[in-house]
Amino acid sequence: MARPLAGVRIAIVGGGIIGLAAARASVHAGADVTLFERDRVGQGATLAASGLVTLGLRGRSSLRQLKRAGYRAMERWIPELKGRLPEVAGERRSAIRLFETVPPTRDKLLAAWLEAGHDARFLDPAEAAAPIPGLDPASFSIALHLDQEIVVDPPALIQALRDDFVSGGGVLHEEVGPLSIVPSRANDVAIIDSGGRSVAEDADRILVASGWQSVAALGSLPDPSLAVAPTGGIGLDLHAEPAEWTVHFGDKGRTHWLKRGVDHVYLGSTVRGEGSTEPTDDAERSALLAVARAHFPSLDESAVFRVRDGLRPKAQRRGGPFLGAYPGRPRLWIATGHYRLGVATAAATAEQLVRAWSGGEPTDPGFAVLRGLE
Repeated sequence: MARPLAGVRIAIVGGGIIGLAAARASVHAGADVTLFERDRVGQGATLAASGLVTLGLRGRSSLRQLKRAGYRAMERWIPELKGRLPEVAGERRSAIRLFETVPPTRDKLLAAWLEAGHDARFLDPAEAAAPIPGLDPASFSIALHLDQEIVVDPPALIQALRDDFVSGGGVLHEEVGPLSIVPSRANDVAIIDSGGRSVAEDADRILVASGWQSVAALGSLPDPSLAVAPTGGIGLDLHAEPAEWTVHFGDKGRTHWLKRGVDHVYLGSTVRGEGSTEPTDDAERSALLAVARAHFPSLDESAVFRVRDGLRPKAQRRGGPFLGAYPGRPRLWIATGHYRLGVATAAATAEQLVRAWSGGEPTDPGFAVLRGLE
């Protein structure tokens, strides 16, 4: 097995899906890795994630390409982690997208999904609703069937990545409190803990992967600040009969209904505006259920048995995510993730970082760009 990072010392700040994926990939590449997490790994945005990894459409944007690369990478990672994952944590499923009215560009849309590598087809309401218990066929006009989707259970994936990282020799420090990245000497930085102590001084690479909190961690640097704001999201675990297919509905497909285990389903959405750090309230929870009930009339408050609340990072300038070397600071790298797509892009983000740190060229140079800081 190639070990292109043998002898390289890496310090990672942030133990969400992006930080853990980078830690796991780096250890497998031979690096000596220490990961610092403010609280417990996977307790932030990752805990509230939908866990959908979709191949998506082709496109020139670095985000769309990273998302597609993330799907292909996750296809490889799931079998590698299978011994640490329950069966339901990484299964390939079909998905349908519901349309209240027939898209005016129906033929063009179908051609785009076919060209992207999906076995796509449009279904009438009766055919689409047949494998989905509780779905009202009168609530939509047409559905688009797609086959290139992986449903991941985020908590299970976090645990698998954590165990694989530690068993590979990685060092994990949890509940360390807030860390700050501060200027040190001419073009260098240091990691300072809440007690004012410098940690990981011998690291060859420092990766900040703290999601929207990366802004606070990097706040004292004189370089341009990261244009990242928190975006609130909610996930509900519901007692309901699992469906054969994942169902996407709502505003631009941002609301998801999917299988989450043997006897329940998950409903999730980004429901708040950018910049809000308040926890989800009852009105938002009710609003999410109301959207779902438009298609699944039998759902009500009594079905909810767990609420997952999390703040996702969203890049405010030219889209996201931020991924690459921090300008003028050769040891410092950033990988913030991006709202709704952390799980979907984590594996590819980690592989890109390993390639860059080992001296190889990224598959697409557009990936390794701090968008908004060039």
